[in-house]
Amino acid sequence: MPARASGSALEARYGTELATAVCARHARSSFRVPMLKRWRIRCHRLAGMMVTDIAARVGVSERYVYAVLSGERGNETRIRRPARPADTRQISLF
Repeated sequence: MPARASGSALEARYGTELATAVCARHARSSFRVPMLKRWRIRCHRLAGMMVTDIAARVGVSERYVYAVLSGERGNETRIRRPARPADTRQISLF
């Protein structure tokens, strides 16, 4: 948070009145933004992304992605990628 509201990005985005109030209350303090990595991993997997792409996009290792998807990292149920539609041009093998 900036020490003064005048000329800050906060003022440019939200206006002088709100920026002044926020700076008066939280000047020079820091805050932590939650990254929601497990939720993002599950959302990307449900969208059909590969594990390597998910790991790169979320900024974690592939092993962590596998652990989240298998339910090791919490009480979530196991999430699999949606099945690809069958290619009607191929004959059945069985």
